[in-house]
Amino acid sequence: MIILLLNRILIAIILIVLLIITIKIVRFVKFKAAFQKQSGLKARFSKKASGIILGKNGFRLVCSPETNEGMTAVFGGSGSGKTSALLIPTLRAWQGTAFVIDISGDIEKAVPNPSKIVFAPENTDTTPYNAFAMVDMAIDDEEKQETGTPPSVGGIMTAPPAPV
Repeated sequence: MIILLLNRILIAIILIVLLIITIKIVRFVKFKAAFQKQSGLKARFSKKASGIILGKNGFRLVCSPETNEGMTAVFGGSGSGKTSALLIPTLRAWQGTAFVIDISGDIEKAVPNPSKIVFAPENTDTTPYNAFAMVDMAIDDEEKQETGTPPSVGGIMTAPPAPV
């Protein structure tokens, strides 16, 4: 008789624990869905994911689509995974334009994109880039001033006079 009573109590405790776990899971799923709807985040399978890849949710990637407004900043110590866990997956899925400064060359090697343009100053066959191209094309000093450079005198760049 006591064993039967203990068995029923044990079954009741197990059922209560399962009910509590189910309620917590349902609340979490509803919260997650509301958060994703409010924030504009999407959970997609890797082939359909695009935009900024923020992480994984099961087998899906959580991403912020390119069409979302806003900016993203990533902070972390050296070796914390900023490039390998966030930037490279994002660039692989990115549909828009991106400007990336890659000092080590890791990103360029890891992101196979046929339309990328690589500027490597140490390579003589690199894509040419001239930061002062707009200034060089200016016809006169007034136009050069509009491009944000000081006027030249006889081919020598002059600085504005120092305040007295």
